[in-house]
Parts: sequence; structure tokens; C-alpha cells
Amino acid sequence: MKKYKNIILLIALTAISAFVANQYFSSKGSTLKTSSNEFNIKDTGSITKVFIADMKGNHVLLERGSNNRWMVNNKYKTVQHNINNLLETINLMTVKAPVSKARYDKTIADMSTSGTKVEIYQGRSTPSKTFYIGTTNQDHTGNYMMIDGSSLPYLVHIEGFRGYLSPRFSCLENDWRLKSIFNYSPKDIAEIRLSRPGQPEKGFVIKQTIDGNVSLYTNALVPVEDFEKGYILEYLDMFRNINFEMWEETKDPMFIDSVSTSIPLEVYTLKNMAGETTTLKTLLKPLKSGMDIDGNPIDHDQDRMYGLMNEKEFMIIQYFVFDPLNQDINFFLKN
Repeated sequence: MKKYKNIILLIALTAISAFVANQYFSSKGSTLKTSSNEFNIKDTGSITKVFIADMKGNHVLLERGSNNRWMVNNKYKTVQHNINNLLETINLMTVKAPVSKARYDKTIADMSTSGTKVEIYQGRSTPSKTFYIGTTNQDHTGNYMMIDGSSLPYLVHIEGFRGYLSPRFSCLENDWRLKSIFNYSPKDIAEIRLSRPGQPEKGFVIKQTIDGNVSLYTNALVPVEDFEKGYILEYLDMFRNINFEMWEETKDPMFIDSVSTSIPLEVYTLKNMAGETTTLKTLLKPLKSGMDIDGNPIDHDQDRMYGLMNEKEFMIIQYFVFDPLNQDINFFLKN
């Protein structure tokens, strides 16, 4: 009985789709003119939040803060460049053409199974605009989209831009998050500890008071008197805008757990004046096989390593970013 009900439902949906298509394609042509701009919003400065979700259960909520700083899922700062791209897309996207009659049924079906829903808010509790994003056209110059409440999809693009728009409406949290590890001005740093599990004698601790007095200690917290204050201030200034390259999303949990529990190369622990602490462990990035520039076999990546931030964020970082930070206690001593 259930099988027959499904067949009847399918026939009904097909009939409705055919009716809508017939009404759509027999129209006088005014639909495109009146609908050509209904996907975009010109005043993007009035947008307070954007909710994006797909059929796989992925979703993000992007919200503008009082200082015009955007957050994702009320947890993380966003990459401003990505927000700018999103707002530019919402501002500039327009209808390029109505969907063709031959493609209508497939467009509706694709949007129903793999589409992305976008809700745009402009200060109210309900969205001012909701639309669905479907697949790209054959030339990858736009995406099929449909306004909520309508049954008429269109090919939407940005005039003069050759490419499709769906990547700018990502539902993945990591695509929006700021890839920041440390980003402090020197005066905001209360303490930095650099530990080297393999060479504990080279580790050190720097402490700074609120009035700018700095002190140096060994890894065992023995005070060091004969240091150059200028070198310490120079080192503190290096912790501006230290970012990682990307999250490691290609390895299985067993591999990540194995690397995460291995002996780290260095452990950076930074405490700011507000008492907030960030810890980063740097770890070798294993290779199944590889060669160095001289043709010698190597078992780990020479350009990148892994980072484990606060014991939970597993990421890929670059040596050239961390090499300036990777000093030992002798760096600060007077000659």
C-alpha cells in the first residue's frame, strides 16, 4: 500500500510541476523583468545576519557585531575578506536568464535534494529575503536560484564575473573562521612560555607587568638577570597576526590522535593581560615517502608541520611562520 501511495504522490508532484512550468513558459515575458533584481540587496550595510544551510545538515550563522565585526555561529571571528565577498555577491547578483523549459524539472529536483538555503536578515527577527541555490549551468557562469515562495527558478550571475556563486555561500564553519593562533600587541601580553620537550635547557618564560616591566626566566622558572630588554620587546612584537594555513580535514581520527599524542617539537603558551591563555603544540607532519632537496629520504614534511591549539584544534602550520618565534633562551642574553 505504501508503494502505491508513493507512486500517487510522485504523479501528483509531477503534475503540479508540469502545471507550473506550463504557466511559467506561456507567460508574456514580464516575469524576467520584474524578477531580475529580487535576489539581490543593494543596501548591504543594513544586513545584520545571514543564515546558510544545506541538505546535509551543515549550517552557519553569520552575524554582524556592534563594532561591525562579523562572527560565525556566535563563537569565532570571521575572515573579513570572505564576508566582503558574500556581501558583494548579495549586492551584485542578478538574473541572467530564466531556466530553460527542458531543464525545469531537473532544476527543481536538484534544488530539492542538494540545494542551499540562504536567509538574509536586516535587523528584524524574520528574514527579509530567503532564496535557494541550486547547481551551476553548463558554462559555470552562474547558479540556478529560486526565491522562497516562488516556483520559478532563474540562472543568477554577477555581470562581468565569469564563475559560479555557490562557493561564496558556504555552509561550513571552517570556511568562515579566522585562521588566527596569536594576535596580540606587545603591551597585551602578560606571559610567554616556550618549552622544548627534547631540549628543556633551551626553554624560557617571559613575564610582563601591566606597566611594561619585563623579566626573563629559565624553563624551570629560575630568574635570569643578564638579558637585553630590547630583544624581549622585539620578541613580544612577533606575536601579531600569527595564523595557521588550514585545518587538517583529510586524515582519519586515529591518525590525528596518534600525531596529537606524540612528543611535540615546541609548546607555546601565551597568557594575555586579561588572564586568557592560548597553548600551541607544534608536531612533526609525517610523510609516507619523500625526498629532501639533496635527494635524501625523509619521513616528515620539510615545509609544514601540525599544530594542536588548546588541545582541540588540529591544524597545518608552516615552518616559515614559526621559525622567527622558535628562539631559545640564549637569544635574549647580553653578548
